[in-house]
Amino acid sequence: MFGFFRRRDKGAESVATPENEAESGLIGGCRELIGPTPRSLDGREADACRLELSPDLAALLTQSKDQLLRIIADQKALRDRGQVVWGHLVQANKILFEPDNTLTLPANVVYSLDPYFDGRVAQLATIARGLFARKGSVPGERELREFVRVITDERERIMRRELPRTYCGGHSVYFTSCFIQPGHLPGNCLLQSAFPMLVNYKETEAVMLLPSRFWPKPLVSQWLQTRI
Repeated sequence: MFGFFRRRDKGAESVATPENEAESGLIGGCRELIGPTPRSLDGREADACRLELSPDLAALLTQSKDQLLRIIADQKALRDRGQVVWGHLVQANKILFEPDNTLTLPANVVYSLDPYFDGRVAQLATIARGLFARKGSVPGERELREFVRVITDERERIMRRELPRTYCGGHSVYFTSCFIQPGHLPGNCLLQSAFPMLVNYKETEAVMLLPSRFWPKPLVSQWLQTRI
């Protein structure tokens, strides 16, 4: 039930890409809608940010002392003091692509705190695709082996680890395990690979997807137009 699957073309090494001003505008719109830190969201907005697990998954993760539970514990720190950045999917539980799914389930993503990526989602996509293309292999690049091992074995986790900068065009990019909650997405499922995330580097390794309540209308429309 909790297996990973990701439809993805074969990736390539990261190359420099020109800035996309529309992407910069969209992530800026997200930042405006959720507001600056520290935030004090009202009841409805706070509820819109809440991450919840099914009892069965919560019990399974608790029994195995899964690192993903850190996200549930630290979600308030992300909600109130998290920075909004672009994230890009590497792989996700296959059920998260189904519109009738209601379960919050694991995924692997890449993201960066560098404003350089505000308008370069395509470069994050290249990094993510390159990692997924190595799934099931032993990369020749020693620095990538731990990341590929986690992608290959769904029981393994990485909670915020920087990828080799030589792989990321000299930029700082992080790989992490996270949760995707269908109710946080337009259409209640993964229709696109890139999405805004909340990151609070100083307080926690955890990250979470920015709920679509705080997405500008053009981003919601763009999300719903095309299915990956």
